[in-house]
Amino acid sequence: MKWIGNQTLPIYASQITLCLLILLVIIPQTSRGEAQIPDCSRAQSRVARGLLQKDLYPVFKAGGWEFPQSCPLKPSRDMYSHQEERKWCDNINKWYCNYCGKAFTSENTLDAHFANRHSRTIVSGEDAVCLADHCDYLRCDIISGAKTGSYWDKTLCKQTALDRLKQRCETVIKSCLPEGLTGMHKHELRDKLKKALCSSLTCELFWEAPSKESTPHGTAAYAIVTCILIVGLLLYYLVAYTHFYTDSSLLNSEDTGVFNTKESEPHFTRDPYGNEIRNRYQQR
Repeated sequence: MKWIGNQTLPIYASQITLCLLILLVIIPQTSRGEAQIPDCSRAQSRVARGLLQKDLYPVFKAGGWEFPQSCPLKPSRDMYSHQEERKWCDNINKWYCNYCGKAFTSENTLDAHFANRHSRTIVSGEDAVCLADHCDYLRCDIISGAKTGSYWDKTLCKQTALDRLKQRCETVIKSCLPEGLTGMHKHELRDKLKKALCSSLTCELFWEAPSKESTPHGTAAYAIVTCILIVGLLLYYLVAYTHFYTDSSLLNSEDTGVFNTKESEPHFTRDPYGNEIRNRYQQR
């Protein structure tokens, strides 16, 4: 037994050494893979991106201007820009990944798929920007409805804190002004961008959420339902009026049990005893 133990000891030692080598290889790779996932909120970045697509990007497109590389709001510097371009929405419950063709029931599940399966497509490097980092002065939580200002939030508002956010917003806008733009055009563009992105950074306007725009489908459905209700009310009052205030009725007596009387039909013909008495008086 002693000889067997001495022989098996090197075998056990080699197996333990092999396991340690495997762990030393796998663990660093796992750590490096997890380090590649950025700590950047996709939900808040989506809100910020939507605001920029509405108020900022159309201004540059209409003027034919290009964003300088120094602008942190430049679309190509968006950390998730490549993945956003690979999204395809068939309807609100049908989202597709244009990398692999898989379908998902919501945009959030598609974002999770991007993070798990296509993390290498995230823009990285010194130029990469997390748009969620700009949500403080863009008011992402208020625009998305995640936060609503209470009475005390508005009453205890500190304009000095908002002034710091406004100064940061104006600094970002200054870095985004197109190169070569000078004079009156530069001042007009700067004022226009300040109004679009920084004008709400006051105690009076900070907690005001933008009004929700009605969709064409919602407006059409509302109009159709309104017309149906109006027609139904008109028909109801027409039937009620003709039944109670006129000699004729639109109601069918066979269906409702209500007897319709005609002007030419005397009421006493329904009573045989009344007819007999009338005949007696006529014979006299």
